[in-house]
Amino acid sequence: PRRSSGLVEDVINDNEVIGITFCAGPECMSDAFVKFLADTSEYIHTWLELGVMSLNDETLSRIGMKHTRGDVRGVIQELMGTQLRIAPHIVLGLPGESDDMMRDTMRETAALSIQGINIHHYYLLNGDPLVDQYNRGELQLLEREHYVSLVCDFIETLPPDVVLHRIVGEADRERLVAPQWTLERKETLTLISAEMENRNSSQGKKLVELPSEFGV
Repeated sequence: PRRSSGLVEDVINDNEVIGITFCAGPECMSDAFVKFLADTSEYIHTWLELGVMSLNDETLSRIGMKHTRGDVRGVIQELMGTQLRIAPHIVLGLPGESDDMMRDTMRETAALSIQGINIHHYYLLNGDPLVDQYNRGELQLLEREHYVSLVCDFIETLPPDVVLHRIVGEADRERLVAPQWTLERKETLTLISAEMENRNSSQGKKLVELPSEFGV
């Protein structure tokens, strides 16, 4: 829209601004928006936080997302060759996802042509439609130790040049339902760092190449 374009133009012309980030789901990536992002990236350091969530189509359907794994790959392929930097948003511990499903998402995400990533765990806020299910004991959320192990697995899978924009989620204390360890962001980061040290590991240590059908 013209108004949005004008606001971005104001940002680009502000000498104190060195970069800009847009957040959007794959279903929002119209031809016009893709061109807008590509054009903007020619003038300023530009990131797109792409709301992927998971690369499992069953999970995406279950949580009500409007895109598929194929849509994600299509968007990233369309933006290849531009100056735009892409950082998918991946959530671990989504309802119904097993460790194997999450690791499939990790491996396939690592095979995409991305420059950064945002990772956090699934948590419940007041008003979330699954709160009642959680209160009845019908929904299990990740324990912190489990999340730490999974996110370290993820980091080991990612290419070393992918920027880790976020590896721990955070939520407003007044709105958070569970898990309560979400409020202890600094402590969780410390545990992740310690786990990587305990493993004597590093980003990309377990990077594997997937068949070409996965990578774009």
